[in-house]
Amino acid sequence: VIVELGTGGKISLYNNTGSTDVIADVVGYYGPTGGASYFPLVPARLLDTRFGNGAPIAPLGPAASLDVQITGRGNVPIPITATAVVVNVTVTNPTDSSYLTAWPTGVVPRPPTSNLNYLPGQTIPNLVIVELGTGGKISLYNNTGSTDVIADVVGYYG
Repeated sequence: VIVELGTGGKISLYNNTGSTDVIADVVGYYGPTGGASYFPLVPARLLDTRFGNGAPIAPLGPAASLDVQITGRGNVPIPITATAVVVNVTVTNPTDSSYLTAWPTGVVPRPPTSNLNYLPGQTIPNLVIVELGTGGKISLYNNTGSTDVIADVVGYYG
């Protein structure tokens, strides 16, 4: 996760039910100067193919992609300010073992790599950072089978 530091340089972790061990590894940080700045957001759902949020009500089929409008939604500003987005992408109800790829719409060809790998019947998320493409959009591709896709924006770079 990418999280803004709170009072005293601390973050809070929450477990909903039961008990669990927690391991937190710091792999980097954002400073106040240089490069693009990260702007955390209250998570907002921008895509849910189960309910027609951001796309028609329909699972993403085999060898299919869809473009998701990011800017102007969920408090992500216009592309001049926002250059990349941090999105928690979830697949649910997949019918086959497959993978999902995220990339900037219309800027580069679809990369030959995956951002999320899954098995039939799994519900599984992954946090991805994607450069914004044409019109402030990102594209999502499903390789085989069909799956519902959910995308929650959690921050952006500008």
